[in-house]
Amino acid sequence: MSTAEAFQSKQSLSLKIEKGGSRLTKQRAAILDVFIDKGSGLLTAEEVYLTAKRKYPGIGIATVYRTLDMFVELRLLRRIYNDRVARYCLCPYEIGVTIPIKSKRE
Repeated sequence: MSTAEAFQSKQSLSLKIEKGGSRLTKQRAAILDVFIDKGSGLLTAEEVYLTAKRKYPGIGIATVYRTLDMFVELRLLRRIYNDRVARYCLCPYEIGVTIPIKSKRE
């Protein structure tokens, strides 16, 4: 995803968060970036936490869980249970954002 596409996606998602009555804090932005950078695929809360922690070292696992719950409520993310483990993915068709899928060759 190009820088311009990522910025546009993040702006669209930020508006959706604000319309839901919340602010886009640094921690929430770091979590959002994990999904924007990933593009497609499922992530567990722990994977999101470890990836976001690289960018924002002060983030806590409880913040990740609360934010994931909030993003699911706002329909930014979809929660899917696989082998009794919750996994999360972006729902671009729900939020009106186009997120290109990265091929394994890139």
